[in-house]
Amino acid sequence: MAVVLTAAILLFGRKALLIGGPKAMEAGLPRLRAALEGTGLEIIEAVAFGHECTYTRMDELAALARELGAADKADALRQCGALLVDSGAATQAYAEALFDRERQVSTYLGEGVAIPHGTNESREHILATKLGFLQFPDGVDWDGETVHVCIPIASQSDAHVDILAALADVLMEPDSAQQLRTATDPDAVLALLGAVSKEA
Repeated sequence: MAVVLTAAILLFGRKALLIGGPKAMEAGLPRLRAALEGTGLEIIEAVAFGHECTYTRMDELAALARELGAADKADALRQCGALLVDSGAATQAYAEALFDRERQVSTYLGEGVAIPHGTNESREHILATKLGFLQFPDGVDWDGETVHVCIPIASQSDAHVDILAALADVLMEPDSAQQLRTATDPDAVLALLGAVSKEA
């Protein structure tokens, strides 16, 4: 009896996001990683989901903060964590986990956008599924890249996959990427990141 293992690779820039069912991740992830070896692509995250997982729009911004300044990447991460905590999306423990995730792998996606989020283990410290939006007009050095927008994510499930997929679409279109970097109100951000519902 043949077993069909389903997995997908979302590519944006030189980043790769692996998505698949638990069995596909267990059996196929090593082969997928091997296939990408030597291509120059960086795997930023592997997300396993099951049939019980439902995709919905993350349509609530924790806050939109514009024209901020940050001394460095650590300062920007602290501001991202503080925004999630102040909005009631997560505890301080989750804010600290943003640094843990960053030590594992950079959350820089490309086109001046980073998506700070905690580790899988830190999800217990999330109080509500929300995302934030912070603009740094002067840019922040992010391991040699320049970040102008941070979108910190607090997700109690795999809902953040929606955001990653939406960002992949946005960042592949220069005009859309520019709109995201210069958005001035929550509706504009949500229109770009949450317009396509996975429930459709």
